[in-house]
Amino acid sequence: MKAEQVIARIRAGDELHMQFTDGRRVWWFEQPHQVIPDKLAMKLLASADGAIVEAGDSLFGLPLNSQTFLSSEDAASDA
Repeated sequence: MKAEQVIARIRAGDELHMQFTDGRRVWWFEQPHQVIPDKLAMKLLASADGAIVEAGDSLFGLPLNSQTFLSSEDAASDA
């Protein structure tokens, strides 16, 4: 999967989810279910244009600990 495909799914309304399993991050879309490699998701988070951002449902308020991620465009329009 390419970064553009992840961003397109998020912009289309799919939510990218993350959870910690066995000490590592696991990323996925629900319907249709698709696992996203951690390396790709972290690249999108670190990108200069901020392609994806945390939705604000972070456990314990810790950064990069959210359960849901949005496109930066969607987050800006929700603010």
